[in-house]
Amino acid sequence: MTHSRPPQQERSRATLERILAATNELVSESGVAPLTIAAVAARAKVAVGSIYTKFSNKQELLAAAYDKWIEQGSAEVDAERTLCLGGACEFDAFVDAHVIAVTRLFQRHARLIRGFALSDVERGCASQLQQKANRAFLALTEPVIFHPLRPATATDSAIALVRLTIQATLEWRVLNTSDAQDVIEMEWSTLADQLSKMLRGYLGPP
Repeated sequence: MTHSRPPQQERSRATLERILAATNELVSESGVAPLTIAAVAARAKVAVGSIYTKFSNKQELLAAAYDKWIEQGSAEVDAERTLCLGGACEFDAFVDAHVIAVTRLFQRHARLIRGFALSDVERGCASQLQQKANRAFLALTEPVIFHPLRPATATDSAIALVRLTIQATLEWRVLNTSDAQDVIEMEWSTLADQLSKMLRGYLGPP
């Protein structure tokens, strides 16, 4: 019995996925500065030329890897938020689940987020990745904005402030952790709990 090879388009897509995953692994481990195309190729188990057929240089590769991370992160938040809700539909429960899901995302990917953020600052173009992060956070908040049981007190401006508070707090937490792997679970859990209480109090009825 013979087995046909996967179509070229499918193989190319799989190769791209490996390249982007390898890039993000290396950024998570060592940051952006020491990353090389050769190192990515070795980690992804592809030829260096395979990377250059898709990306002209390291910066193009990093931009694509960052976009992939945002896509992956958004899917993780959606899945974990649903899991945390456990069928509940109240607005307060949704806010709690949202904060927990986003906080856990930052906890899991602290090294990667820090690596990209610091590289952006070092290159003197802090707005570049930050703008993408801002758009991603806005998209993540849309289910809160359009929640069917959203109370009248949760105005658009209140939710915008809530979004910025969560984003700024978690970004500060990651950037000011010298070794993300040493952060114990309770610290992140406590942060999520405190953010949830604060935000529910702010968005809910007086």
